[in-house]
Amino acid sequence: MVRMYMAAAKIAYDLIWAEEDKYHKVLLNLGPFHVMCSYIGAIGKMMCGSVFEDTVIEAGLCASGSIDQVMTGRHYNRALLIHQCMLDCLERLLLMSFQETLPAQTVTEPACSCLS
Repeated sequence: MVRMYMAAAKIAYDLIWAEEDKYHKVLLNLGPFHVMCSYIGAIGKMMCGSVFEDTVIEAGLCASGSIDQVMTGRHYNRALLIHQCMLDCLERLLLMSFQETLPAQTVTEPACSCLS
């Protein structure tokens, strides 16, 4: 198994496909950067057509001209920042929704002794 980045992997795949008998046991694995870009692109494809893009633009996290590149994973740093912000927002909404279902109580002591 050989781990390479995209540019080197393209050349290596050409060699492997040209001489399959000689390199039939070689397994190429893309580096973590390109795997993460592909993962972000897959998430963007699943979210396409939802209000995710509009929410990101309205929140001022991304301009309307670059949202497509963020959703496909081409703008890696910006896409990572946007997905982390959206995850944080969704977790807050989930926590607020959970807290609304709890009965109204006044808590005088922390539930865990380590928090005191």
